[in-house]
Amino acid sequence: MIIKLYRSATVGIDFGSFKVLTDPWLTDGEYYGSWSHYPPFEIEKYLDKKTLYNVNLKSDIYISLDKKYLKLPKNGKKLQLANKTDIDPDSNYVIYKTDLRLRKLLLKGPRYAHWNNAEIGSHIKFIRNPDVWESALYQSMSYFHN
Repeated sequence: MIIKLYRSATVGIDFGSFKVLTDPWLTDGEYYGSWSHYPPFEIEKYLDKKTLYNVNLKSDIYISLDKKYLKLPKNGKKLQLANKTDIDPDSNYVIYKTDLRLRKLLLKGPRYAHWNNAEIGSHIKFIRNPDVWESALYQSMSYFHN
């Protein structure tokens, strides 16, 4: 077993037959004072771009904000606000829908609520096109909060 500290709290563990990367923050200081508040204020500051954009996503991610959507593009471009009509029905996408209270807690960060726990507890409604599991997409959402 080989253990390597990369940055901040990011630790890689090589077991030989498989590898584990814990808390993958690829830039130091992303958390303290560098993120903004609940959308739509400076939404591009919501995540560690070097972490999320280095994940090879096949689908765009949309987080429902009731009448609008927060779009995390698969191509690594800036976050954007989108309307329902902006979602191309022929493209690959996943829509996350939660109630307002949970959404605010999720965006405040894992101290308040975590995307994985909300999913396990069936508190997130997913709309997938196509209806397939994309593990990198769901793993990347763990690092989407303020």
